[in-house]
Amino acid sequence: MVMRYKTGLVIGKFSPLHKGHEALIHFAKQQCQTAILISYSKPEFNYCETNYREQWLQSIFPELTQLVVSPIQAQQWYKEQRLSIDMPVNGSPDNDHRQFVCELCHHILNKEVDALFTSELYGAGFAAYLSQYFKKHNPSHKGVEHILFDLKRTQYPISGTIIRKNIVNNKKWLTPFVYKSLISKPKIHSF
Repeated sequence: MVMRYKTGLVIGKFSPLHKGHEALIHFAKQQCQTAILISYSKPEFNYCETNYREQWLQSIFPELTQLVVSPIQAQQWYKEQRLSIDMPVNGSPDNDHRQFVCELCHHILNKEVDALFTSELYGAGFAAYLSQYFKKHNPSHKGVEHILFDLKRTQYPISGTIIRKNIVNNKKWLTPFVYKSLISKPKIHSF
């Protein structure tokens, strides 16, 4: 099978990792020689901290390149000047998140991407920013294409926010491994 892209990127909080995220990742994986998953959240959500997200992604997608960044790790990289920007908080301006992801790809993973896979309209602007960043560092880079997947959420009408409100009622949107890790926590019904 000929892959359409050399290196694709999927970014998410994955808090928690649900079947909609998994479908997006599978979609990217089918079209790329290499797929990269980057996950970060500041602040992190209860029961979805870095170690849990790492376990979920490693269990379901062990063959993919993964970078699950904790706020502490990002702060360390920032202090070491491997990154020029610290991890932005979840509500930070788009360009702060874009710059952070560019630097994770370039300085931490040593990767350039040519496709960004999202289920969000922000993806087009993000891909343009990535293109500009990679071209600045490598003039022969051909740019980053935004690939939109299930924008209206018709296949997977769910979000991490909805799941966090009531894990038990949204069990069908979680793989058994993720669900089991969430319900083994002290607070079952919502968090």
